[in-house]
Order: sequence, then structure tokens, then C-alpha cells
Amino acid sequence: PPLRDSEWVTGGERTLIRIALHGVKGKIEIGDAEWNSEMPGHGHMADQDLAAALSYLRRAFGHEASLVTDEQVAAERKACGKRNEPWTAAELLDNQ
Repeated sequence: PPLRDSEWVTGGERTLIRIALHGVKGKIEIGDAEWNSEMPGHGHMADQDLAAALSYLRRAFGHEASLVTDEQVAAERKACGKRNEPWTAAELLDNQ
């Protein structure tokens, strides 16, 4: 799915962080299109590196979304506990 103008990228930081940490699977709508695939998580990355990558995405393509901090990544990592499977769009929307 495209990252440019995606509400999953420029919306709430918490949702994007969860996708980055654990991945996402199943049907997901982006703009007017529906996708059905799986993206692996990158929870193996250090909080600082993941925050930098997500901040880049949130500011790329002319977006002006807020930056993601390593403290936010650490907090979401802790909040998700021992989760070891990708999120579904429905789960992410329920936990915003």
C-alpha cells in the first residue's frame, strides 16, 4: 500500500508505532483502495532508530505530521507487552 497521503502514516503516532513494532495483516483501507496483505513488524529495531524512521515517513512527501520520539516507541513497546503477531486494521482502529 502507498505511504504517501496515508492516514495510517500521518494519523496518530500510537497506531503507526504499533504497526512498525508488530506489523499489520489482513484487509486495510488506504484512501479509496482496500489491500489484503501482511507487513512484518520491525520490533527488533532500537527505539531511537524506529522513531527516526517513523518521523521521516511522517514528514516525507510534503507531510507536516508530528515527529515520533524514542520515548513514544518505548511506551508502546511496553504497553503491547509480549505481543508477537501482527495487528489487524480493526484492532488498531479499536485501540486508537
